[in-house]
Amino acid sequence: LRFMYLMDHQTPSYRTFGYFINEVLADSIEEIFQDINKKIFETEHVDLQHLYIDGSKFEANANKYSWVWKKSTEKSRYRLFDKITTLFEEINEELTCTGIKLCINSEYAPDYLKGAAEQYAEAWQIDETAFVHGRGHRKTTQQRHYEKLREYAAKLEEYMEKIKICGEDRNSYSKTDHSATFMRIKTDYMGNDQLLPAYNVQVGVADEYIAVVDVNQYRSDMDCFVPLMNKFYTTYGFYPKYPVADAGYGSYNNYIFCEQHGMEKYMKFTMFKKETTDRKYREDPFRAVNFPIGEDGIMRCPNGKKFYLQYRKNVKGNKYGRQEEVYQCEDCSECPYAEQCKKTDKNRTVRINRELTATRVRPRRAARPRLRPADAAFAAGSRRAVRLDGRHVGHHPGSRHPRLDAERTAVLDRRGHDRHVGPLLARHAARRVQRLGPRRGVAPDQPHDAGSAARSGERGAGLGRTHLSRSRTERRRVGSLLGLRNPRTARLTHR
Repeated sequence: LRFMYLMDHQTPSYRTFGYFINEVLADSIEEIFQDINKKIFETEHVDLQHLYIDGSKFEANANKYSWVWKKSTEKSRYRLFDKITTLFEEINEELTCTGIKLCINSEYAPDYLKGAAEQYAEAWQIDETAFVHGRGHRKTTQQRHYEKLREYAAKLEEYMEKIKICGEDRNSYSKTDHSATFMRIKTDYMGNDQLLPAYNVQVGVADEYIAVVDVNQYRSDMDCFVPLMNKFYTTYGFYPKYPVADAGYGSYNNYIFCEQHGMEKYMKFTMFKKETTDRKYREDPFRAVNFPIGEDGIMRCPNGKKFYLQYRKNVKGNKYGRQEEVYQCEDCSECPYAEQCKKTDKNRTVRINRELTATRVRPRRAARPRLRPADAAFAAGSRRAVRLDGRHVGHHPGSRHPRLDAERTAVLDRRGHDRHVGPLLARHAARRVQRLGPRRGVAPDQPHDAGSAARSGERGAGLGRTHLSRSRTERRRVGSLLGLRNPRTARLTHR
């Protein structure tokens, strides 16, 4: 009623709401989001150094049959170049007596075709009003050539406009929404894959609060990592120390970007799970990465044949000049392992990327802890505070529970030992440290529970309280998450 009174019983149109959203609110929505986050982060003491990243694809409000493919457009453009060359050859034969000759190239611009059409019209004194069309009329040679020049120029402009809209970083767009890119979205309720115009929305979460959001046109999550980190830096003035993401973000470009900006590489690579869990695949002697390299620096296959370097080539889409080395076996004839080693009749060819392999070693070694659920529960339920060490995030191979197949963080328990716990217990530990602060007799830069010196001092106020809830539901939920055999008897709280 109040709004009706203020509006004098007038109903605003949809254009009014559209104008407010697009013109008034568009520039200030980011500022409103930052102001709200700033207040929340100051009140809750949110740790922005640990950022958990994930994304999802959302269908755009566009026609799903209005696609434009960049590669198809480029192929059509080059076919048009061949037609233009053929037309220019016919026109040059026709204009031999006039001394006018059109230049023949491999590629053409629309402005050049328009200039050639004007030059051709001046040479033959063409009057467009005298052109004939329809059944029963026969076009002259000059009219056909002139109309083809105009048609090719317009078509070439269309192709160039489509390629310009696509840009360098994507291969498609929608005619009804030029900002949307055609992506493979998750299967529908019938189990069918869907190729629809969509946007890739990336979200960075810190202590259960959304710290940064970015909307991208890229189909792969690998390409969305750097724009999201740059937006985080623009918002907060620094990069997060520990950006945590799944294997969809692990790439050479992202690893190098993290090293250049002081961020830890807490992202698995694409084949991480298969290489760490599938022993047969990891130790396969016919994989190129398992071929032994002798003292002379030459790589050999299981049959003892040498592999020689053929050439190097740049990796497509790489921004740091990464190259692949292509090696070929000296002789695969009469090899007893030919059926297991190669699929063709030619000598086997392998591609080696030593830079990417060296970059992947560090996350792979740091991502295989041995989690002991009892120790993790004891560390989280201790009445003494624990601190985040942040030296490890990775995959726990010993877990079969899908919720345990996630990132884990190293904390120090009251005995001063490292314990790898999941995000739930790590969050409890971090908030307890922020709430209680360092213990008496312990330096601020030391662990809160390092040794007997910390335990011998007088306990501060509030240290005797348990951090986790004493309720049976909470103990059962956390015990089940940790994979304890008997969650009911799990002592997640200190006596």
